[in-house]
Amino acid sequence: MAGDPNHYKGYQDKFKELTAKGWNGKECEKLPALGSGGMFELKGKSPLMVREFRFFKGKVIACSWAPDSSNVALASRFVVGDQGGQVLIVDAKKGTRKTGYNLSGPSKFVQAVAVHAEKDMVVSGGMDNTISLYKEGAPDAVFLESGKQWAGEGTKGHDGMISSLKWHLEDGNKFFSAGGDGEVKLWDINGGADCVSTFFGHSDESTSITVPRDVPGMNTFATCSNDTTVKIWDTRSVKCVQSLHAGKPEDKLSAADYFPNGNAIAAGGQGQTTYMFDIRSTKKIAEYKRNNMKVTGVAFSKSGRAIYVSHEDGRVIIWDTFGPQENQKYACKHDAHFVSSDPKNPKAGAAPESQITYLGLKPDGEFLATGSFNSDVKIWGGLVAAA
Repeated sequence: MAGDPNHYKGYQDKFKELTAKGWNGKECEKLPALGSGGMFELKGKSPLMVREFRFFKGKVIACSWAPDSSNVALASRFVVGDQGGQVLIVDAKKGTRKTGYNLSGPSKFVQAVAVHAEKDMVVSGGMDNTISLYKEGAPDAVFLESGKQWAGEGTKGHDGMISSLKWHLEDGNKFFSAGGDGEVKLWDINGGADCVSTFFGHSDESTSITVPRDVPGMNTFATCSNDTTVKIWDTRSVKCVQSLHAGKPEDKLSAADYFPNGNAIAAGGQGQTTYMFDIRSTKKIAEYKRNNMKVTGVAFSKSGRAIYVSHEDGRVIIWDTFGPQENQKYACKHDAHFVSSDPKNPKAGAAPESQITYLGLKPDGEFLATGSFNSDVKIWGGLVAAA
């Protein structure tokens, strides 16, 4: 796998040293093993919390980082949708609330949000099968203005809740949506009530949309689904070009993330396993297991060295992609949102409000964000594998 050269610098320096001394094959034993010690070590390295946002009306349901932007003032924005129908844009670096809007009626049950790369413009969707667009109004306006809506009616809308939204990385006027009907759609904000195209292939709810971070020019994107598959779609042919299978009926996939260079993808969900697939060979290459714990979020580090996996007990597990995959063989278990069901009992399980609902890496790898049923969002720094 391609990674950041700094991760391999220890090997390079040691190799040069041994070569200068008349290196031979046996000297290979003197090189540190991957994932063992020195600068390769990930074990026990927990992220550090740098921000916490708690001004939400209920459980945090949907979150999303803004796509990477050349405008520094816009690069640290993060959008959050809560159980009370409040959608807010916050600045993760400054720790401030920027703007937002309030949804009412059936639309308040928001399930997915996405903020534009170059402006404070947000699309949100929820249980009413409708996508709403809100955009900047007057310069001194506190809230975003309602732009337009795409209702889940007829052949062109979603006949199911909106479960994921993602702005197109190359065309700022377009965005993708995934729905409870299993369909994935491409929309144009300047178009009419109909979507631009529909991607058919999932046999159950389509739950998450992901695009490669380091190769925005690719004409493909991926989704995962309750049908236990990850599908790769070509935007030119509007067809599924690859289907990757988790393999177990209980593995209803709800979260996925591309490896930074686009050659692999990780996904997890209702089962206890996070799968890693090699897209080029269409093979499953790793299974990271945490017994009896559902997966709620998946994200690769900037280099791809680590996989961050969030769970329903409020913990984030950090897996070393060069390390073992067995239960409890992870590099680190981080109590990101864990709340004990019995504070007096150190062995008690997690309270229901511990559940992490979102986990995502800022596009440039600087921060990791998590949101939970405990009505909070936390921003994490000090990511060992992000350099």
